Amino acid sequence: MSEPVVAIECGHSDDLFSEAWAERLVQAWNHDAALVSALGGIGFTARVAFGLIDEEAPRCRFFIDRGRLAQADSVDRAPDWDVRATAEQWAEWMAAPPGLLSLGMAYASGSLQFRHGDYITMIKNPAMAGPFVKCIELMARSCRHGQ
Repeated sequence: MSEPVVAIECGHSDDLFSEAWAERLVQAWNHDAALVSALGGIGFTARVAFGLIDEEAPRCRFFIDRGRLAQADSVDRAPDWDVRATAEQWAEWMAAPPGLLSLGMAYASGSLQFRHGDYITMIKNPAMAGPFVKCIELMARSCRHGQ
């Protein structure tokens, strides 16, 4: 994890993309049987990263292995999916997770970008689009841990 220049407050004692937040996301993700099953069913395995548009490096990296999520312990390999948004967009989504329409509007406006991975192909595939929306929802839930 890189040290954040801009903190995105989570309503918890730590911030979005912090180590503690990432641990909560991994737990929430792996306890979501429907999400793990959906991605496992299509054999989805990838290195994913999240961060801010205006920063060179992503803030956090994960490894999805047939639907199960783990924190990535190596930055040696480029992510297969590198999802970036503005700090304002992340903060908005952490307060109220988006649906497909909101994600599409953010992508069209440029406040959501994919440095690696193909948003258009992913969003057209229901086996991928649903889990992506669920991912952002779990990110937000991990910010509101305990609520």
